[in-house]
Amino acid sequence: METFKWMPRVNASSSVEFAIRKAKFGDGYEQVSGAGINPKSMKWSVDFVGNEKYITEIIAFLDRHAGHQSFVWTPPLANKGLFRCESYKYQAIDYKTYSLSTEFIEAHAP
Repeated sequence: METFKWMPRVNASSSVEFAIRKAKFGDGYEQVSGAGINPKSMKWSVDFVGNEKYITEIIAFLDRHAGHQSFVWTPPLANKGLFRCESYKYQAIDYKTYSLSTEFIEAHAP
């Protein structure tokens, strides 16, 4: 399994979701429990800026994984884990500088 080695810009942001089950009762009582063996899931919005070679290396890596194959990545303030990238977008900032934006979605091992 490949490791994602490029460092995102310092403005990377995350969102964490918990899988839960809820049952609401008529008297206002609500019963809540965790759902599944991996109830916590992270998503990271990451951006990269660099020259053509730097950005095309990242694009080639993401294309090899085609949105469904996981890769190893260590997010800020978190442990190394498995992630997927389902889409990305890039743009030319000037004639030598490019930016790439994407979202890394946590993928749990089977």
